Amino acid sequence: MKKKLLAMLLGMTMVLSMTACTGGNDDSSSSGTSSESSSSGNLLDDVGNALNAQGREYGKTYTIGQNETMSCTFFDLKINSVTKADELNDYVPQLDTDMFIIVNVTITNTFKDNTDPIPMYYSDFQMTYDGLAEPWFAESKFTDGQLPDEYYLAQGESATGDVVFIVDRNGQNMKFLYVEYWNDDFEGNTYEILLDPIA
Repeated sequence: MKKKLLAMLLGMTMVLSMTACTGGNDDSSSSGTSSESSSSGNLLDDVGNALNAQGREYGKTYTIGQNETMSCTFFDLKINSVTKADELNDYVPQLDTDMFIIVNVTITNTFKDNTDPIPMYYSDFQMTYDGLAEPWFAESKFTDGQLPDEYYLAQGESATGDVVFIVDRNGQNMKFLYVEYWNDDFEGNTYEILLDPIA
């Protein structure tokens, strides 16, 4: 008998979505196109952000293609494959109009400002597409091949596995997203990978 998989509660996943690495200056760069994602806003907010940044880059969105390597402050990420499925390990999405998207990735710790292992979480990654009001977080582990819900990568260490999302089967222009969060809750840059259409 097939089991319906409920989507994760947004509030709970946001708590887990902070890839906590200790502070330091970000001297890394990313390939792709950069655009300022924040508006001019209040001058006091701008000054506060600059003080909290402590030399760290923030407020930009980097956009790259599926076959490029995403390089953020903490790690490099390469998408190996993107597939879709109506069922995984006898689980099906709660809604008949949804399907699974399985993104197989390789993540390598490239963070040079701290030699401690970096923590990674299933909820570090999000998916968005046309018509979706807010990006949707990845699913916690329920099937073979998925990356663990929580794991650590030593400097230079890599991990390969699946990141699974539930999406509308008619979703167009899908983007795989990562937002930098530091262990002091500072939000850095946003990285989005434009996914190729899935046959």
